[in-house]
Amino acid sequence: MRMRMTGVAVVLVVCATAAFAQDSLGKRVTPQWLESNLQMDDMRIIDTRPVLHDYWAGHIPGAVWLSQEALRLPNHGTPAMLTRPRILAQMLGEMGIRRETLVIVAGQADDDEATYVLWALEAIGHERFAMLSGGMKRWIDEGRVLTQEYPEIEPVHYPARERFVPSVYATLTEVIAAVRDDEIVLLDCRLPLAYVGEKSWWARPGHIPTAINVPYAALRTETGTWRSPDELQAYFDSLGLEPTDRIIVSCGKGLHSSGVYFALKHILGYPRVENYDGSYSQWSVIEELQVTTGMAPE
Repeated sequence: MRMRMTGVAVVLVVCATAAFAQDSLGKRVTPQWLESNLQMDDMRIIDTRPVLHDYWAGHIPGAVWLSQEALRLPNHGTPAMLTRPRILAQMLGEMGIRRETLVIVAGQADDDEATYVLWALEAIGHERFAMLSGGMKRWIDEGRVLTQEYPEIEPVHYPARERFVPSVYATLTEVIAAVRDDEIVLLDCRLPLAYVGEKSWWARPGHIPTAINVPYAALRTETGTWRSPDELQAYFDSLGLEPTDRIIVSCGKGLHSSGVYFALKHILGYPRVENYDGSYSQWSVIEELQVTTGMAPE
């Protein structure tokens, strides 16, 4: 593995004029494009690798480190839910991000830590974002520029929303209604043993009634990169999903389902996809709500 280091930090100046190009695979940018545009105005790179030591060892010039766990707080006792819009807005402002800033999120690979941060951006109405295709593993494997310097960031004001964007953020009330609505497709993105109830950390084993199991790992290769758009499309076609369906995805706490959300919405272009933030962590503790074990009937 070849790593090219530089001791010079690139300060990404925030303004409102830059445009960006996406690769042909969806709302993603290639390492080549990003390295060629590190001096671009109006851009911030967020490194979401789960281990801070990796950021210290070497990161993309100008990148700030953010754990997706920092975006979570208890909500009426339910743990690990997306924090309030006003708090998210303050966090973005502290990273030098304005409403018009292009945000590039770089995970370890094409992982759910990155997609959760991207989904959180969408949930508060941020429109200019993309994922680094292949993440930091691809960046490093290709021998692209790294630094150990931290960027110099001037905090800015990020305007807060009162509520999350409803076309992105599914609530408990909406999921309860979806169980009774044949026009809404529920996807459970946990691994099969958790879905059927054989392995569970939650209050009651099983899954939300009518939910179809779509294991998050099925969408990626062994190296953690996305499967090709054709493979992803064939997989969802086999489940009977249509691009016009309203789809609500969930998992244990909204993390892995954010990856399925990203694949459906931003790689395949399904427009009506929402992530259920509370997920099975919230559903399983409410005794009045039914849970189901075993595989869904054909």
